[in-house]
Amino acid sequence: MARTSPSPADRWLIDLAAKRGAEVSARHLERWRSRPNPLLPAHRRDYPGRPSGGSSSTADEQLVELVVWLARNRRQGADRGHLALRAFGAGLPVPEETVRRAFARPAEDLARQLRRGFGPMPVDGDLREWVYDGAADLVGTQERRLSAVQRRIQAIDRQLLARPDLAPGWQFAADLDPGAAEAEPLGKTGFLFHSAITAMAGPGEMAPDTLARAARDFVANGTPQWAAHLLETDPREPLAALADPPRHQLPGLPADSVANHLYTVAQATPIERLRAAWTAAGEVPCWAEANCAAADRLRPPCGGRGACSSGPAGPSC
Repeated sequence: MARTSPSPADRWLIDLAAKRGAEVSARHLERWRSRPNPLLPAHRRDYPGRPSGGSSSTADEQLVELVVWLARNRRQGADRGHLALRAFGAGLPVPEETVRRAFARPAEDLARQLRRGFGPMPVDGDLREWVYDGAADLVGTQERRLSAVQRRIQAIDRQLLARPDLAPGWQFAADLDPGAAEAEPLGKTGFLFHSAITAMAGPGEMAPDTLARAARDFVANGTPQWAAHLLETDPREPLAALADPPRHQLPGLPADSVANHLYTVAQATPIERLRAAWTAAGEVPCWAEANCAAADRLRPPCGGRGACSSGPAGPSC
């Protein structure tokens, strides 16, 4: 039950939501407006002044769509930040402060992990030595496993390499990346070590050839990797977008930490650019699934050299 009876503006929202088949109460509206991280903006307030005096709230018609969406997507115990980003991605007027906090949370989580793994920054002494020693310690205590994406990519590579009829295509790809056969991937330990250093000390610690070796970890050994070839041969700086110091800082980290760059993106990027980036990121899984499905269609029948597996959803990459 809400602490007070709903205002006329809230009653208007509740009635319009009901007409669209969404059950909304005054308590729901109160909870969605609660801080921190409100999901629903407050009503616009009008101040008529004398002789009327006081103020009155007016409902914004744009809020109706948001209220209906929240009513249909609310779940007990659902993460408020995820809900805010989903509504934001749908083009709804979630408060900007909530959206930015949701985007900033991964950077804040990364900062906490780095502070826990590396310990307090030295007041005196060599900062670079502290970073490298901390990264070496992390390598000794953690294990990096291949991600599901890497495993899937490598499985596709191996299966397509087994197709004799695709040999001309592979030869063409190999000509575009002549160093693939001799290239040395970064490996699990090296990837973790350099990732820890870069996350803590900043992108300047990641050389282009190290990025190239990391890119080669995504494909099967010896498979052409055009992105890695560009990193190895293109004279341009691949991380030029991170050359400027981050404008926002999280405590306990070197100034150029990747966490600070991510935090700056969340805090300083124009909100419409954040929306465009969020939309593009949401399209990546569909793009990847479509490419895997196309690779599935190139496979030999089950039982051939590249035997496929099948489950309830059909063949899998």
